[in-house]
Amino acid sequence: MSNLDAPPIWQRFREVFLYALHPPPLLMAFCIGAVFAWLEPGLLLSIPLLFIGLRYAVEVFSRTASGDLKPPGVSYSLLVDDYGLTIKLFFLLFLILLLVGSISGSVGPVVGLMVWYFFLLALPASYMTVMLTGSMLHGINPLALFQMIAGMGWSYWLLYGLLFILSTAWANLTGLLLTLPNAALFVILFYMTFFAFNVMAFHMMGYMIFRRGDVFGTLPERASAEPTPFGLFDELLENGHKDAARVELKRLIKESPGDLALYRRMHNLALVDQAATDLAENARMAIPRLIAERRASEAAEIYRDCARARALPTRLSDADSLALAIQLRAMRHPREAFDLLNGFHKRYPHSHRVFDAYWLAAKVLSEDLNRDDLALRMLHYLGERFERHEHIDEVNRYRRVLESLAKA
Repeated sequence: MSNLDAPPIWQRFREVFLYALHPPPLLMAFCIGAVFAWLEPGLLLSIPLLFIGLRYAVEVFSRTASGDLKPPGVSYSLLVDDYGLTIKLFFLLFLILLLVGSISGSVGPVVGLMVWYFFLLALPASYMTVMLTGSMLHGINPLALFQMIAGMGWSYWLLYGLLFILSTAWANLTGLLLTLPNAALFVILFYMTFFAFNVMAFHMMGYMIFRRGDVFGTLPERASAEPTPFGLFDELLENGHKDAARVELKRLIKESPGDLALYRRMHNLALVDQAATDLAENARMAIPRLIAERRASEAAEIYRDCARARALPTRLSDADSLALAIQLRAMRHPREAFDLLNGFHKRYPHSHRVFDAYWLAAKVLSEDLNRDDLALRMLHYLGERFERHEHIDEVNRYRRVLESLAKA
């Protein structure tokens, strides 16, 4: 699915530039620049500040890719929660450098240099892949990067050119700022422009996914070609009538159940207000739709928010619960994955996915949580209940390996 009817990126360059001048990103840019100028933070404080800026940029990408072309507001939940992707993006370049160094040392500097040039050309695709899948390994997987670049075709190289122009413009602007006589003013403007250019870059990458999400299977479902009428909702929210705003948002969701941006707004609002009932109910509706649109990483993040707020969604289907557990494990959250799988046969007594769920649970226990004792109990259960299953031999081999390790 794609939104090719939306204007191409080169026709929105003015909007891209103005995007960073909206009040929320402008406020973020000024605050970060001011903190650097007045506190003169050392390394220990500088890294958290950079993380906060990158966290906002990730939210910009996520909102834009979902079709919300307005900058996200600055909120407490945005600044303190969900830094998983932010940390991965921060260390992605270090991982690439480590990979290139390893290849140069083992194969030779010429091959290492070729790999380095490849990653330079594939860097936007690498960042987008990590943000869409939640996996750093996918971000350095040449096959995944080739798939995205080839799927986007010339649009990717246009995006690359625009990002190159953006980075060159920031470098030239930095040269001009160096001529300022006031050091504090230089620091403020340096970090303000650095933040603003990153926001514009992530907005452009998100917009490319919004238009060409069919390439990666991550585009949101749009209920219709008409924009969602957020006017009354925004007005109620701005005037502090949060309960009425949630009622209005529920009405919009009922009218446009396929618009995933509505669920994201409801999730954020209920999360900030600690409205556990609305949070769980919204997740129950949003998670199956996100999984159906192959946006399981977003579904997993919503589920984790609900788990932290002790507002877990009920009545998820067996297929969605299993898909969610698989994604949680892929995102390195094995405890949440196991909690979702535990008691699967009791919640879904007639499901044909019980074997797959407990086979995955056994792997999580053994490989991720270092609980071979519990994994063996799970494997014995599978062996007794599913002795004729087509994959039971694989389970038995796995069980024998664990038993051998336990005796050693």
